[in-house]
Amino acid sequence: MKDLSKKILELYYDQEKPLEIIMMDGSVLIGKLVAFFHDGDEDQITGWHFVDKDDVKKYEELLALDGGSEYGKIIKQKDIKNIRFK
Repeated sequence: MKDLSKKILELYYDQEKPLEIIMMDGSVLIGKLVAFFHDGDEDQITGWHFVDKDDVKKYEELLALDGGSEYGKIIKQKDIKNIRFK
């Protein structure tokens, strides 16, 4: 399977518009990718911090205050099937 993590980083990371993420299990997430993770190999991203569209504003307000957030969840790169702009 081709690793598309760098392409996702280049095209979709930190976009203002919400993204629609189709997961391998068929579920759909709509929101924003706000951070990424790798296991030491910076050329291969292994996971993303995803914030739901309804929580993005709250996340950004909290981030500005204390640098952290209780919003969002971690999704694994391997669990992403497709991403597109909403």
